[in-house]
Amino acid sequence: MHPWCAGSCHLCLMESFRQDVAVTDTAMAEGWLRTCLYEVPGVRVERWRKPGTAGWIVKWVKGTGRVSRELAVHRAMADTGLLRSTLVAWRDEEDGVLVYADDGLMPVRWNRRTALAVIREMVRIHHMRPEAVVTALASQGCEPRSHTPHWPRLVEEVLSGDPAAIIRRWAKRLGMDSSLRTELRLFAVLERDPAYPLRFAREVLCHGDLHPGNVLWDRAGRRPAVIDWEWVHVNYEYFDLFQWLDATSPAAPRTVPCHRLWALRAYASARQGPAAGAPLRRWMRGYLAFAFAHLVWILQRIDEDWAQGRFPEQALWRQAQETVAGLRQVSWQWSRFGPGSGQG
Repeated sequence: MHPWCAGSCHLCLMESFRQDVAVTDTAMAEGWLRTCLYEVPGVRVERWRKPGTAGWIVKWVKGTGRVSRELAVHRAMADTGLLRSTLVAWRDEEDGVLVYADDGLMPVRWNRRTALAVIREMVRIHHMRPEAVVTALASQGCEPRSHTPHWPRLVEEVLSGDPAAIIRRWAKRLGMDSSLRTELRLFAVLERDPAYPLRFAREVLCHGDLHPGNVLWDRAGRRPAVIDWEWVHVNYEYFDLFQWLDATSPAAPRTVPCHRLWALRAYASARQGPAAGAPLRRWMRGYLAFAFAHLVWILQRIDEDWAQGRFPEQALWRQAQETVAGLRQVSWQWSRFGPGSGQG
């Protein structure tokens, strides 16, 4: 086992941690409570708490280089003011571990007030200078990356083969309406002009994995705390909005933090307009087309995961239900926001 490492300013925390509990998959010292917060293949996050102590957030990761990358991202983001968790120790090996101080962050109780606070935090992230973060990452020997292809490649993958047939097949399996009149119109628009959804969107610094599970609540500061910056990169502002509002995952059921159209209007207002001279309706319609393409891409990945048995069938079935329902909703809203609809 590789030795533990710790930041110099947290050595005292590390020593007390080592005296109190051995970090193994099987052993727990007496008096500690261990709760799983999140688990997907290759990642498990736990809260370790002992009465009378602050406790720890322990993140287990599998895969060479994953700990070193998270360390690099943490160091690169240190001066941005965006990090809300304190890294106190780590073990960098194939089965690596990262230990964060448990700062008492709590799950968000979603309502309009908390959703608006998260939207404002998202805008704050998007106002950061991306060049500074990219340069800082390069100085740590790593590059920004995304778990999803960037737009040109994603559209190419979506339009390859017969995406309408995949939607129709899953809709029938799920007992949903399999008529695709609006979806076929959207496919035709994307084939004619793949860049159409991005006309009024801006490239910004994106968190890259801003699903509701990566947003906690800082009760002391009365503000949202965005965690897990492993996928930070430069992308269109729609990307973080999509991860928060519409993305689905086999790891956990989709959380709906607020109404989609309300969130888009709130974001545009906080961002002081979608783009110079861009009508709000067109900017929102661009998001809906962007979300549609990403949901179709996710449905294609569900097809692959099902065939290869990467996740339990029950989890993929639930994800397929959420994905098909989501792409039907965004395509319908896109059609309602068409020219002459008078909305927005």
